[in-house]
Amino acid sequence: MLTLKKKKAELLDKINRKIERRTLKTYQLMSVAAAILILFLLTPSLYNYFTQSRDNIKPVSSLQVANDIAPGSNMATLLLSDGQRFSLSSQYKGLVTTQNSVTITQLSDSVVVFKDLVSSKERTTPGVQYNSLITDKAQKYQLVLPDGTRVWLNAATTIKFPVTFSGLSHRKVELDGEAYFEVAKNPSKPFIVITKEQEIKVLGTHFNVKSYAGKKALLLLY
Repeated sequence: MLTLKKKKAELLDKINRKIERRTLKTYQLMSVAAAILILFLLTPSLYNYFTQSRDNIKPVSSLQVANDIAPGSNMATLLLSDGQRFSLSSQYKGLVTTQNSVTITQLSDSVVVFKDLVSSKERTTPGVQYNSLITDKAQKYQLVLPDGTRVWLNAATTIKFPVTFSGLSHRKVELDGEAYFEVAKNPSKPFIVITKEQEIKVLGTHFNVKSYAGKKALLLLY
């Protein structure tokens, strides 16, 4: 009698386990089916989202950023007192022109050099004539003045300077923008930088001047 009850209990236990496994399997199948259904319903929306996002992505090179400044290139424009204009760059090397016995030479390292071949006693040209070196927004350049003073021009800068300092009591230049100066020493002939807001007078030193239109002028001495 006990054996029969035991067999019935074991049989009932097996039946229950089978029911539980089938119930679990059914639940799992229903979960997978629900997930597939949800994915199917969302597919058009997901496709549209990713398509629009992809279409809105542009190469960095095509983006236009307001007030973005490109990396500075070694280029400048030289405007002579007689109206001649020269485009300078690091790709050119050699003599650019001569001007009242002053040679203008372009070096390979993006430097334009003015060298006066005539002494102040020999020079007979009356009056003071001015040249200008101009850099655009994404340009920079170096300049060696006739007295040996070196000038590094930053972007969007114009420097106006005499063809020669011979016969003058001072060395005066005008600056609009930003430049770094290494002034050749000459105690008898002061070097003067004139901006819209200030006048800097030195005998021989190095300094940086920043004087853009509409912005506060800045002078840094080293």
